[in-house]
Amino acid sequence: MKKKLFMTYFLIAIATMIAMGVTFIGKSYHSFIKQSEEGYMTQAELLGAILENKLHEEESSLEVFAKTYANDYNVRITIVSKDGEVVAETNADYDDMDNHSNRIEIRKALAGEKYSVKRFSKTLNVECMYCAVPVETESFQGVLRISVPLEELKGLEFGFVKSALMTILVITIIIILMAIYFSNYITNPLDEVTNAARKIANGDLRVKIYTRQNDQIGMLADAFNTMAEKLKENMAALYSRNNELEAILYSMDNGVVAVDDENKIIFCNQEFKALVSREDDDISGLPIYHVLRNQMLYDVVDKVKETEDSISKEGHIYNEEECIMRINGTPLYEEKEDRTVGVLLIFEDVTQIRKLEHMRSDFVSNVSHEFKTPLTSIRGFVDTLKNGAIHDEKFAMKFLDIIDIETERLYNLIQDILLLSEIENNNDYNVKENDVKQIVGDVITLLNPKAKKDVALKYEADAYIRPYSCNADRIKQLMINLVDNAIKYTENGTIIVKCFSDGNFLCLSVEDTGKGIEKESLDRIFERFYRVDKSRSSKTGGTGLGLSIVKHIVEMYNGDIRVESEVLVGTKFIVKLPYTTVQ
Repeated sequence: MKKKLFMTYFLIAIATMIAMGVTFIGKSYHSFIKQSEEGYMTQAELLGAILENKLHEEESSLEVFAKTYANDYNVRITIVSKDGEVVAETNADYDDMDNHSNRIEIRKALAGEKYSVKRFSKTLNVECMYCAVPVETESFQGVLRISVPLEELKGLEFGFVKSALMTILVITIIIILMAIYFSNYITNPLDEVTNAARKIANGDLRVKIYTRQNDQIGMLADAFNTMAEKLKENMAALYSRNNELEAILYSMDNGVVAVDDENKIIFCNQEFKALVSREDDDISGLPIYHVLRNQMLYDVVDKVKETEDSISKEGHIYNEEECIMRINGTPLYEEKEDRTVGVLLIFEDVTQIRKLEHMRSDFVSNVSHEFKTPLTSIRGFVDTLKNGAIHDEKFAMKFLDIIDIETERLYNLIQDILLLSEIENNNDYNVKENDVKQIVGDVITLLNPKAKKDVALKYEADAYIRPYSCNADRIKQLMINLVDNAIKYTENGTIIVKCFSDGNFLCLSVEDTGKGIEKESLDRIFERFYRVDKSRSSKTGGTGLGLSIVKHIVEMYNGDIRVESEVLVGTKFIVKLPYTTVQ
């Protein structure tokens, strides 16, 4: 733009100067010629007056006069008598010259007028300017004429034109410099605006334009600065809003993905990438069917597009592992055009929820079954007693013993359920520093009488074990359940209970030489009411909640429990409780 603006200024200036120069030189030339003509006419009048004075005062030679004053005034002087004869001439022999009565300037002068004319001189063979004035005395009547070759005037004219051209050149240079200055004056702020716009386009919103101009350019700069500030504020708000939305999307536990009308991914969060095992890939722009192949997904997307309404479906998705997924599809609307532009899909993993619902259903079923069995037995024996068996002391006492056993079983079951509920609700009271070594010793003392004759119950503990912050009853319940199970399922051999420290962990282990646990049951032994040997558990009077209680107590203290077992060899439970647990 600067170049165009400069060229515009330059061409306008040059055109103006040429027009002005031509006009000025033309008018100046005519003015110069006229002034020269008037000057020479004045000289002619002056010389005519001098000649009249000379002729009045003395009898002067016209030839001498002409030559004398021609040299002084640097002009050609011709004196012509009233009959047109040349009587004096400075540049030729007047005797050889023609009669001049036919010359217009001579005729005019003889008629009493002063007159000038430009004409070719046959005498000098050059273009000349002639100025003639009348001369009249008592002794002479005629004309004094002076002439100047136009070449001399052209020489003066050339000098004048040269000076004029030099003046025009200087003015043109000044105009060019002014054009450069004003071009920069106008375009520099525009260049600043352009550069600032480029910087803003590249993301630099801190740019400002500084100008001292108060004209339209200054107003443009102020408007641009205001626009840049507003844009900066809007971008900051948009960036903040975008960060909030991204934070919301990426903090969601559910997978979120949006697809356009061509089923290509517009955006997705990290949970969705994890779902399709593409955590490190940029999957934007890919067809969603290339990323996840699932019929339920196809149905949801197609149904949302067809009905333009929200759709929800639940089913199995197989990726690295099988999971139960609920897909919620919602149409994406373009507000301005009032049409759908895609589908927003939310993948909700309900595997754990369904698993918990199944566990709850199993729990209710198992509790009902566990209650039903002893209650049925109690009710049967009560009916038997009521029907007359109460009068037979031998049978009555036997039936009452059975009722007592079943009642105790119900009581223990209810106690275990209440204890399990209390532990699950993280209700842990009376937490203080306890000597776990002593607690385990008390459990061994309590359960040692229950051990069979061919089973040796041994207790091994470190000489010093750092006190552990806990509820003593919880640790006691944990060890009772583990040791009691070992006693129940060990017919002969050895049960070894250990208590020791391992770095920052308190370690407890119970190892027996019982019948062991089959491998396929190891993952389920901590489930509520799960029994490895159901027929045997009914004989031992267990509730099926012991190991579940153990696991919940361990988790309460952020610990870990693992099982090592081999059928017909034995089982070992290892519990590790961290000392750094915050109660």
